[in-house]
Amino acid sequence: MIQIKNLSVDYKDDKGSFTALSDINMEIGNEDIYAVLGPSGCGKSTLLHVLSGIIKNYRGTVFINKRPVNPSLQRIGIIFQNYGLLPWENIYKNAILGVEIKDGGRIDRQYVEYMLKKLEIWEFKDRYPNILSGGQRQRVALGTSVSILFFTETFGTEYGMGYFIMDSWMRVNYVEMYSGIVILSIMGFGLFTLVDFIERQLCPWK
Repeated sequence: MIQIKNLSVDYKDDKGSFTALSDINMEIGNEDIYAVLGPSGCGKSTLLHVLSGIIKNYRGTVFINKRPVNPSLQRIGIIFQNYGLLPWENIYKNAILGVEIKDGGRIDRQYVEYMLKKLEIWEFKDRYPNILSGGQRQRVALGTSVSILFFTETFGTEYGMGYFIMDSWMRVNYVEMYSGIVILSIMGFGLFTLVDFIERQLCPWK
């Protein structure tokens, strides 16, 4: 469960400041897939960055399972539009890195292997990100066990790939009785690509 109360985020630069989010209030339940909808610049990515712990400077309160956001303790995964992979680490190392940091080296390697095989990238485990296609790079981030998964504008660049990625992840996790939360930040045809998966719609700019 994610609880957001009176969340506001301001950005400042040498030209002044502007408000990205203002007094957002919502509750996000478990076992659902949510889409954060809105035009470019409305605050979709900002909201996900707060929920994932990337942005720490904000007003209001944000709780995950009744605790403040803490990526070092909570199983939070985020997939960026630019893939978010370390180019100097191989595919397997990239897949386990987030869990390794959070759990102090305690990794369910059997689960990671299972996920990478299901996502059809196990054969590349010893290779580096630069040899993978865009869709394959995004699938690397799905190879870890998380309770909350965020996608930031991941599905707007390659038509059909978004559906494949979500379908692959759903077949693995929801078949395995996944009970977490998935939140997508999407716009354009990404919404129509993934409409079969989306169960709730969030509009933070309202």
